[in-house]
Amino acid sequence: MFEAKASPLLQKLGIDTALDLLLHLPSGILYRHKAESISDLKIGEFNTICLRIDEHMPAYRRNIQLIRVQCSDKEGRRIVLVFFNAGYSYVKSRFPPNQVRAVSGRVEKYKNKLQMVHPDQVASAHLFEQLRSVDVLYPLTAGLNNSVIQRCVAQLLSRLGHMWNIDDWFDKQTLSEYGLSNWYNSLLDAHSPKSEKDIEPASSKARLRLALDELVARDKKIEEIRRQRQVAPSAVIPPSIILRREFFKIRPDLILTDGQVAALKDIDKDLAASWPALRLIQGDVGCGKTLVALLAMLSAVESGYQCAFLAPTEILARQHFETIMNLSGFGGLIATLLTSSNKNKSACAKIKDGIINMIIGTHALLEDKIVFKRLGLIIIDEQHRFGVEQRENLKKKNELANVLYLSATPIPRTLLMVYDGSVDVSEIRDKPKDRLSINTVALPLDKLPILTERVRELLNKSDQAYWVCPLIEESEKLDLAAAKVRLEYLKEQFPEFKIGLVHGKQKDKERVMLGFKCGNINLLVSTTVIEVGIDVSNASLIVIEHAERFGLAQLHQLRGRVGRSNKQSHCVLLYQSPLSNVAYRRLKIIQENNDGFEIAHEDLNIRHGGDILGIKQSGVPVFKTCNLREVISLADTVKIISSRVRRNQIFC
Repeated sequence: MFEAKASPLLQKLGIDTALDLLLHLPSGILYRHKAESISDLKIGEFNTICLRIDEHMPAYRRNIQLIRVQCSDKEGRRIVLVFFNAGYSYVKSRFPPNQVRAVSGRVEKYKNKLQMVHPDQVASAHLFEQLRSVDVLYPLTAGLNNSVIQRCVAQLLSRLGHMWNIDDWFDKQTLSEYGLSNWYNSLLDAHSPKSEKDIEPASSKARLRLALDELVARDKKIEEIRRQRQVAPSAVIPPSIILRREFFKIRPDLILTDGQVAALKDIDKDLAASWPALRLIQGDVGCGKTLVALLAMLSAVESGYQCAFLAPTEILARQHFETIMNLSGFGGLIATLLTSSNKNKSACAKIKDGIINMIIGTHALLEDKIVFKRLGLIIIDEQHRFGVEQRENLKKKNELANVLYLSATPIPRTLLMVYDGSVDVSEIRDKPKDRLSINTVALPLDKLPILTERVRELLNKSDQAYWVCPLIEESEKLDLAAAKVRLEYLKEQFPEFKIGLVHGKQKDKERVMLGFKCGNINLLVSTTVIEVGIDVSNASLIVIEHAERFGLAQLHQLRGRVGRSNKQSHCVLLYQSPLSNVAYRRLKIIQENNDGFEIAHEDLNIRHGGDILGIKQSGVPVFKTCNLREVISLADTVKIISSRVRRNQIFC
């Protein structure tokens, strides 16, 4: 189907089938100015011109073969074609002396002389008018040029045109209402844009049509998944009465926020249904997701089921285990912790026999030897940090089990509905009333001495602090602060305090983090390994060095390491001047917002539809025909068209 040499390169772009190639749409336009003479050329732009080949001038410079081809126009003005490491026989055959050729490429000035480096189009002079004035640009990968994709697409569209007689799944009302053509004609137009407007669904009817096709198809797939889930058997779990009453007798200090109450009602309704629950609970760090999860676990235990709580890191698993043990402490709950460094054979046997009913752990829970007797509820924390296969492996422990996902990385609800509408969503937007907003400021790196003194004042009050760096060691390529170098600097500044270092490649990072949590370390220097998985209520300051290098989501997650108690906490965004416009906007948004949901929406606006908040890592699909902003803007239209497709029962 594809050119033999091109196939492996196309696969790097995710093109494995004919449909993949058809939906590999242009990403830009290249305009080529057609010049009648050299004096008419536009410097710095792509030009097409007829030139006489006057002379070849091959040479070698520093082991690089350099070939210059001296050319002139009909008025005698001169320009040089330049080729680096090109075969001389190739150049001679394409540019024979004393012949006229139509050439196209970018024109530049070098040492006050005009030159065109590696012209990308060459033809006989009589074909000058046939050379394209507008070139379609496709997303590429190393080793693959634009002309190969253009050729493959053209061949496929030609072949498809001879056999196109398929009924359209969009009815005439839809086509007329939105001004759409059929799918094949839309493909032709989408691959033949005449201007930049023709490559965006917002301004191109062809791109709009293809985007709607993909989104409606996704909507139908989600609908089918939901239909299958609603006829599947489930572990039916009514809301807890006895254990929750006991719990609040022991912990009368805990008062649920409105967001927690609403999320718990959603969960109770799901668990009591006759089909398996699949719900995402999302909210900022500190909003109380773990407490809601525990109350759901109490319902499962009261109904005689076991619960599995999966966390992405060992320290986070330990943290959840300690929290659950501290919050519970009454009869009927028997919990254990399973991690790679804490594999208790006795506990495994008790899990199999159903004696242990609350199992908290890391990837160790996914191992084949962990067998549950009556698993009824699975809770996966920071679910986007697990692959789809890993999440499914835990579900296979008992297909009847209900599933709750927890996430401290809020994603706009509309986006979630389109991306993974098979998952129900609850949002906890409020926090406990005693939590103060984190005071966030941005400082240039030249203010480091002043900041150092402020950190000393805080440490003298027995508070703890984080200092985050983007790298572990110094890099010759990047002028960024390295954690190891910053550690030595801070040790010199604060000899009276205990300073620790933690990074992703460190074997004893769990031990160091535990030392910080226990108060044995005053100041923790780290990379972004602390982004998830450490809860130290005494930490009231985080310094994020080279904050301009981080995305909004990561900055917000890092900031969430502080503000875990009722004391005022601070976040310092240390940046290297000058800031780019995008970096300035990011830092301004973080300073002005503490709400993760608001930050998520701002992130979407800044990225113009890029990979918001790491959504590509979470196992949901990446659309070929539209970006995330377009997904949201088309959501209502997709619902209307999907309902019409269902009503007409076309391709259903």
